[in-house]
Amino acid sequence: MRFSNLTMVNFMRFAGTNSIDFGDKDIIGVVAEWESEPERSNRSGKSCLIDAISYLLWGKTRAKSDRLLLCNY
Repeated sequence: MRFSNLTMVNFMRFAGTNSIDFGDKDIIGVVAEWESEPERSNRSGKSCLIDAISYLLWGKTRAKSDRLLLCNY
């Protein structure tokens, strides 16, 4: 299975509409940094991206309740 793109709307850490175009790449690495703190990568959404794919495929994430799936920022 190959994803060409992913769009999330208010999903976990991602407020608003966020789209990622995976293109035709064979291998994808997820790297993140804060604009205001380039050396920081914690709490920037890397695991939430994996949760979005898990939710898409199986309807499950690591969240303890469905309420935690909605972004409240």
